[in-house]
Amino acid sequence: MMCVVKLTNVIPVIALVMQGLFFSVSATEELKTSNPPLSIWERPRYEKARLAVEKGLIDLAIPELEKITVLYPENVEAHAYLGLAYSQKGLIPCAVGEFQKIFQINPNLRNTSFDYPMTKDTPDAVREFATNFEGIIDLIDEFTGAHEVMGSLYVQLGRLGDALNEYKEALRLARVGEKETLSGIDQAIQEYEDVLQLKLNCVEAFIKLACAHAEKGMLDMSIADIQKAISLEPDRLDARVYLACFYAKKRMLSEALQALDEAKKNPRYHP
Repeated sequence: MMCVVKLTNVIPVIALVMQGLFFSVSATEELKTSNPPLSIWERPRYEKARLAVEKGLIDLAIPELEKITVLYPENVEAHAYLGLAYSQKGLIPCAVGEFQKIFQINPNLRNTSFDYPMTKDTPDAVREFATNFEGIIDLIDEFTGAHEVMGSLYVQLGRLGDALNEYKEALRLARVGEKETLSGIDQAIQEYEDVLQLKLNCVEAFIKLACAHAEKGMLDMSIADIQKAISLEPDRLDARVYLACFYAKKRMLSEALQALDEAKKNPRYHP
C-alpha cells in the first residue's frame, strides 16, 4: 500500500514563511532605495564633504553636497549632512528644506533615530552638552540661535525629526521678531548700542545686543557682550545659558559645558 502524506497543514506554513521572506526583502529594499549607494566616482567627493561638515569647514562642504543631492536625490544621509551645513551657515530655510526632503523619502525617520556616520563619530562632549542644554533651553526659548544649536545637536545624534522641529521654531521666532534680514539685525544692533550709550550698565541691553550679534554671526562680540552682562549681574541665570549657547555655536564645547555648569550652580536654577 502506498503511503499518502497530507500536506494541508504544511502549505499554509510554507506560505507564511514565504510571506515573511517577502516582507523582509521588501523592507531591505526600502532601506536601500531610501539611501542608495554612491558611485565609485562620487564616493570620494562625498566623503571629503562629509568630513568637512564635521570639522566645521562649511563653505567647502556645501557646494559638493549640493551636487551630490542633485545626483542622488533619494540619499537621506547626504541630505542630512547638507541640512546641518546649511544650519551652521545660518541658512535655516534651506536646512528646513533638506529635512523635509528626508521625510518625503522616508517618513519613518520623523520618529526614529537615523544611524549614519555622524552618529558614530559624535564626540562625548556633544552628547553631554545636548543632554544638559535640552533641560535648560527654556530659559532662552525666545532666542532663535538656541533652537539652531539644539537642531544641530539633534542632527548629530540622528534625531532628525526633532532637528526639523527646532529649525522650524527658529524660523518662526525670526519672523515674529522681524529680523529675518541683515538690515533688520543691523537696525537692532544700532538701537541696543544707542541704549548703552545712555545707560552704560544696562544688563538687558547687553543681552539683547549679544543675541543680535549672534544672529549676524559675530560670535566673538556676542561672547564679549554677554560676559559684560554677567560681570554686571553675576546671578543672571539666563545670561550664563546664552554664553553656553554662543560657545556651542563656535564649536567650543568645553567652554559651553563649563558655562552650563556655572548656570546650574546658580541659586536661581531649579531643574
